[in-house]
Amino acid sequence: PGRPFQAFRGPSRQVTVARLLPHTMASTADAEAWETDERGYVFEERLATAAEHKDRGNEHFKAGEWQIALRRYERALYHCAFDPMQMYDLMEKHKAAAYAVQTPVKLNYVACVLQMREAGLDVAPVQVEGEEEPRDPLDRCEELIGEVLKAEPNHAKAHFRRAQLLRARGDTRAAQEALEEAERAGGGSASVRAEQSRLREMARAERSRERELYSGIIQPSSNVKAADEAAERRARRGQLVETLALPVTGPLRALWW
Repeated sequence: PGRPFQAFRGPSRQVTVARLLPHTMASTADAEAWETDERGYVFEERLATAAEHKDRGNEHFKAGEWQIALRRYERALYHCAFDPMQMYDLMEKHKAAAYAVQTPVKLNYVACVLQMREAGLDVAPVQVEGEEEPRDPLDRCEELIGEVLKAEPNHAKAHFRRAQLLRARGDTRAAQEALEEAERAGGGSASVRAEQSRLREMARAERSRERELYSGIIQPSSNVKAADEAAERRARRGQLVETLALPVTGPLRALWW
């Protein structure tokens, strides 16, 4: 049997941990039964429930059911979340057990958000209880990755996910630096190489756009329209090549199971 979870030191610390977790379901009425289950008081049971939600989320992810997978990951986060003072009060073996569940859930959540964006699906803003304005999903992803790296600075998969997130935000230089961190941490996998290839293509396309922009400034006005039309044709060809060479489901399917 598990032990009751007692991370708070006194009555003044009796806060609701649910305030720390995001929920993106439209309303309680629209939620599935498993989205309204309450968090238990036994440490081991909480982690077991979170792991079950994670595993169900992974099944949905593999089936291409990303919306429901994301909701499963959100529920897993709800159950395995402990605030900093709770984590501080845990014994080392319990901290390790918590990280073993939290880390894959957080990184799979990020992978799911990025996959949905790649597929052109809408990702709802994340409403965090206690905050008036919902957060951008990518901001939430950045927060989760930061939590993983704070606990495990040399986590290769976290650096890889950070690279993908930065690419999604258009920061190719920082994304390349994050990939280098992933490699140094031991993440020189096929997924990393594919991501490097994609970043190189994006960098080349950006340099091409810059050259065309500056050359257009000094071109005679009679040639500007023709140059713009040629640049647009090249951009369309480049997008087609990128789509054929790098399917959007490739690197992102490397979930941490």
